[in-house]
Amino acid sequence: MSISKSLTAYSLANLICSGKVDIHKPVGYYTSELRNTTWDSASLRDVLRMSSGAKIPKYSGQLEKNQFRNTTKHILSMNEIMHRNGERTIEPGIKFNYMSADTSAIERVIAAVSNEKNGLKEFKTQVWDQVGAESDAKWNIDKAGALNAYAGFSATLRDWGRLGLWSLAKNSEDSCEGRFHKEANTQQIINHKERQGKAFKGYGYQVWIRNDHEYWWVGHGGQRVGINTEKNAVIVAFSYVEDYMTDLYKLMDEL
Repeated sequence: MSISKSLTAYSLANLICSGKVDIHKPVGYYTSELRNTTWDSASLRDVLRMSSGAKIPKYSGQLEKNQFRNTTKHILSMNEIMHRNGERTIEPGIKFNYMSADTSAIERVIAAVSNEKNGLKEFKTQVWDQVGAESDAKWNIDKAGALNAYAGFSATLRDWGRLGLWSLAKNSEDSCEGRFHKEANTQQIINHKERQGKAFKGYGYQVWIRNDHEYWWVGHGGQRVGINTEKNAVIVAFSYVEDYMTDLYKLMDEL
């Protein structure tokens, strides 16, 4: 589910470090697909940290009821959903507002800049090929062929562990890409805890921030990857319920 959001953000690393993408430029600078919506003029940094200014989603970060179902079953594309829900309610960059559509805007930029139908190639190069996965994985696409960037990636628990270890190493890498990862995994905006993510003080670039040394990839139903840079530790959990999350964070504290 939403663990996919973090991987989408990491897929930007090479495009940024090669000078093809500047996160301070608006999404519309790179793609015309979202013209006349709030995402068109929001900067890439704004959508990375979930502050595009779009209206508050009604359904746990989704703009429409059954959004995930309708995109994965190719009934609708995210482009269609974003165009009919694209009005602005606040200026971009001001307030954190957890929303899946911001992640989709990132994926559209990746696809446009890399001259691909979707962001899969950059993800494969910048993330998946680097982790030493032992099994295949999959990423769902929507009706238009775009990645379901906000909740569509599936891999085995052991390979999620590899992704966590890869992120831990990348976070301390002395390189342009390493600096981008470290920036992504540190607080970029305050979480006022009005809706999602009440266990976290802030948000990075599609990453939840628990404290200065700890960040989490969070998916609906109890899917979690927690990474602590001070303890050099990774925790991975799969579930379909979320009522044990406090115990999971306590476990990280006690390591």
